[in-house]
Amino acid sequence: MKRRVFLFLLLFALRPILYAQEQDKRMVFILLIDNEVPVSNIFGGVFLIADSTGPVKDTIPFEYQVGSLRISHPNYEKLRKYLKRKIIIDFKYNKLTTNNSEVYEYKEKIPEGWLNEEYMIFKVYNYFNPESRRKYALNKNCYGIEIAVPGAGSVFPKRGKRH
Repeated sequence: MKRRVFLFLLLFALRPILYAQEQDKRMVFILLIDNEVPVSNIFGGVFLIADSTGPVKDTIPFEYQVGSLRISHPNYEKLRKYLKRKIIIDFKYNKLTTNNSEVYEYKEKIPEGWLNEEYMIFKVYNYFNPESRRKYALNKNCYGIEIAVPGAGSVFPKRGKRH
C-alpha cells in the first residue's frame, strides 16, 4: 500500500515535467504583411531544410497564430538539430477582399542562428500594395521581405518572385 501511494505521489509530482516535454513549442514570431498583422489568413506553414547543394532534405510544419509559430515538440527538437543548415520559411497568405480572395506564397531563407533568437519580426511588402510598390520599387508579381531579430540587423527588402 505504501509503495502504491509513493508511486502515485511520484507520478503526480513528475506530471508537470512529463507533460511539459510533450507540449507544443511556441516561437515568438511577429508577422506583418504590408504593415498589417494578418489575423487568420496564414496557412500551409513549413520550414524547408536544405543542405548546401540545394535540395530540400526535410520539412517541419508549423502553425501560425498571431505573434507566434506553434511547432510540435518532436518537430521543434528536429528543427534545433538543423540550425546550422539552410532553413527556408514557407507559408501561404489568403488575401480576402470584398469580392474575392487570392492566395500568395512566401519563401525566404532564415539567416543562420536567427531561429535561436528571443523573437523574430518578419515583414512582407507586396507589389499589389501601392505604398509598398512605391517605397521599395517592387516589380509586378514580386514581393520584398525584411527580417529582424534582437541584437542583429535585418535582411532588407529584395525582389522575389511570386510563387
